[in-house]
Amino acid sequence: MLDEKDLQAIAKLISDSESRMTSRMTEEIAASEARMTASMDEKLSASEARMTASMDEKLSASEARLKTCVDEKVSAAQSHTLALMEAYFDPKFKLMGEKIDLLEEKMVTFEDLEDIESRLDVLEAITRRNVREIDKLKKAQ
Repeated sequence: MLDEKDLQAIAKLISDSESRMTSRMTEEIAASEARMTASMDEKLSASEARMTASMDEKLSASEARLKTCVDEKVSAAQSHTLALMEAYFDPKFKLMGEKIDLLEEKMVTFEDLEDIESRLDVLEAITRRNVREIDKLKKAQ
């Protein structure tokens, strides 16, 4: 049979064995955790890269669609604005052109103005002469 020393030796062996196993398990768990962390980091980085690429692609496509839509709306607005301006201003410009034509017909030409100036000079001379004669007649009375 086993005596107390044998039992203590067995207990010590078991304790040492448990201690070594615990230490070994702790090391293996730490190594496993390190491998899992590295694997998760790698997979997360790859996933982030794929998501970023996908989001960039979808954002670019969305921006292109939006730009096309805005360009179409601007073009349509410009066309409508030009049509409205033409409908509003064309009749007014035509009427203004007609009035200018009428004014041009009534305007005195340069040749007519020269003739009027020479006639005016004659009339001024006659008026001065008449004023002098009237003054003489007034003095003679």
